[in-house]
Amino acid sequence: MVVYYWLKEKPQGEITLTFSDSSGKVVHEFSSKKEPERVDDPRVEKKEEEDTEPHPTKEAGPNRFVWNLRYPEATKILGNKGRSGTDALLAGPQVAPGTYQVQLKVGDQTYSQSFELVKDPRVAATAEDLQMQFDLLKQVHSKLSETHDTILQIRHVREQANAWGKYVDGNANGEAIKQAAKKLSDELCAIEDELIQIRSEDPRSFPSRLNSRLAALASFADSADSRPPQQVYDVFEDLSKRIDAQMERYRQTLNQDIAAFNKLLRESGVDGILPEVKSDSK
Repeated sequence: MVVYYWLKEKPQGEITLTFSDSSGKVVHEFSSKKEPERVDDPRVEKKEEEDTEPHPTKEAGPNRFVWNLRYPEATKILGNKGRSGTDALLAGPQVAPGTYQVQLKVGDQTYSQSFELVKDPRVAATAEDLQMQFDLLKQVHSKLSETHDTILQIRHVREQANAWGKYVDGNANGEAIKQAAKKLSDELCAIEDELIQIRSEDPRSFPSRLNSRLAALASFADSADSRPPQQVYDVFEDLSKRIDAQMERYRQTLNQDIAAFNKLLRESGVDGILPEVKSDSK
């Protein structure tokens, strides 16, 4: 989808282009403002990451923007690159044929235009086939984002546990806190290790984990304009069950081990762990 727009003069603030479906639900929003990316894994080298999100230009005169017809990327685990990483497999699903709207916002002014996305006449798949493909890819995409959100939260909690294990020297319960922190950290690492491979980017050295397999499944199901075969649904169901099992294991850790650890910290006169963490979805 190619959008052309003309600006009388260059605006001072940001401009946005928002694509919505026929019901008005936002599919993807793009901003002229570029946000710096960050490395979320404390165990990888901190370095600047490439910003792959396209940004609308805001030059005086004619401007042009190309939308690839896709939803935003799944939650990114920066630093997880290479063949066993998922950075190249995070693309959101492509929208199905139908009526959509693009909205340009410049300051307090908004301009809208509807458009129709039609099926390539060379594609043999029916509209139902493409809708089924979209529905499945949307589920896989959501599950991958949920998995990565959980991984980021696990790392956030583990960092805090490890920190308390280092800074309680002199406390009457210092040794007990260190042991509890190590036990908690080991459990969190074990859960994370089922969800993502961090030891090597080469699958010949260490096997791919659940997140990488899920991302690869999405790439396979999105490789052609056709109804997904039953095997794809079967694999997705299997991977989802295995991911859900690890998420339930993490929830139990939150409710039991972390609760007990926080209680120990309170009794020792120190603050506890807060498991919430915000992440950027691209």
